[in-house]
Amino acid sequence: MKNSLNELFYPRSIAVAGVSNSITGSLISRFYLQPLIDFGYSGEIYPVHPREKELLGLRVFPSITDIPGPVDYVVSAIPAHKVPQLMEECIAREVKLISFYTAGFSESGDDVGLKLEATLLEIARRGNIRILGPNCMGIYCPESRVSFDSTFPRENGKVAFISQSGGVALYVCREATSRGVSFSKVVSYGNASDINETELLQYLAQDDATKVIAAYIEGIKGGRKFLQALREASAVKPVIVLKGGSTEAGARGVMSHTASLAGTDIIWDAAFNQWGVVRVFSPEEMIDMMVAFSHPHTQGKRVAIIGFGGGASVQAADDCEKAGLSVPLVPQSVREKLGKLALVPGSIFKNPIDMVGNFANPEEFDQTIRIVSEWEDVDFLLTHLVFGVGGLGYEDLKLHVSMLQQMIDVAKTINKQVIFALDSTSSPVWQKESYYARQKCIAAGFPVYSSIRHAAQAIGRIQSLSKSYGSSGDVRA
Repeated sequence: MKNSLNELFYPRSIAVAGVSNSITGSLISRFYLQPLIDFGYSGEIYPVHPREKELLGLRVFPSITDIPGPVDYVVSAIPAHKVPQLMEECIAREVKLISFYTAGFSESGDDVGLKLEATLLEIARRGNIRILGPNCMGIYCPESRVSFDSTFPRENGKVAFISQSGGVALYVCREATSRGVSFSKVVSYGNASDINETELLQYLAQDDATKVIAAYIEGIKGGRKFLQALREASAVKPVIVLKGGSTEAGARGVMSHTASLAGTDIIWDAAFNQWGVVRVFSPEEMIDMMVAFSHPHTQGKRVAIIGFGGGASVQAADDCEKAGLSVPLVPQSVREKLGKLALVPGSIFKNPIDMVGNFANPEEFDQTIRIVSEWEDVDFLLTHLVFGVGGLGYEDLKLHVSMLQQMIDVAKTINKQVIFALDSTSSPVWQKESYYARQKCIAAGFPVYSSIRHAAQAIGRIQSLSKSYGSSGDVRA
């Protein structure tokens, strides 16, 4: 490596070129200037624009060369045709690294864009400057207080995410954090003209702050080096990969998005299977796996499913077994104990354990969980609660809230792991309550999924791994 990527994640000073009070400049400020202020970035911040004087309480400099102090890292959001001049200014100021939000390079597919990106790279190599992008969002590193979104959480996490797409990076970060996932580092790297997926994987595999690596990859620039990096990273940490462009139509989209070669899907599958890489097929599935890896995983596949509704229970059993989990039959001794609690007819105690008869009695539901937790032939409990099935009145809401709180309270005290699946009807009222319920579970330290199927698939994927990552991650198999 020409320079350490530490300067990408831990810069001592940052200049942002392209900010202004115009509509476009304000957008750049929202992505790259405001987050530095909001996060409390401790280094020097230098807005750059030839005609502005002050922005967000900060002095604006006409050019990089007018900045009085040293500059480690430059974020460029200026038009593509002005980039060569900016690069020359960066060389003059001995800038170490520059990331380009700017688009209009090789991803455009035309000769002008291709030549411009080649020129950009030639200038960077001459000046010993590293490039992230172009056509990317940049980095989010809560430890150094650098971010491209003010809404991201400030606390450090253990999941690193690299994404060739800026939009996917934003979506996954926002959705994953709402599910209780915290990040060590996030990188949107765009066209990968210089810093690419291979180098990022190598860095993150050795990064002590990162325990799990996730990646959205559309294409790669150096096949053998990347596969070597992927193999080495997956040997020490869990690696989750969402491969964009796995179909013919998707591969065409890759070329128009980041000018990368998508590769043959058969080769990707073979590499993933050989090295134990967790392949996912949607951002939502990736987030489920992030949630699963962010909590200590269960030491077995035997699950007791506790929920409400006969049809839902049948489907839950199917979903768990299809995911490779075991759903053992409740023994007679345990059924007799549960039967004594069912004051209302209708409960079924075979596994799944359908507690419709106890729905209106949170205290008896408490006892149900305790009895099931003492059953030696199961390794963990999967509890299912659907918001909005019983109606939309105040009493229904109060009952759901009480039921959930009872589940959380008892889950903290038993000797088996409890995983929550919180679902909701389509009503906006209940979707809102389901969201608040999810946040309660997350605050209490429990993994939460949107359905039994999502939970089962994520848990089953972890259970299917045949390796242990030791101190590098939570995975134990």
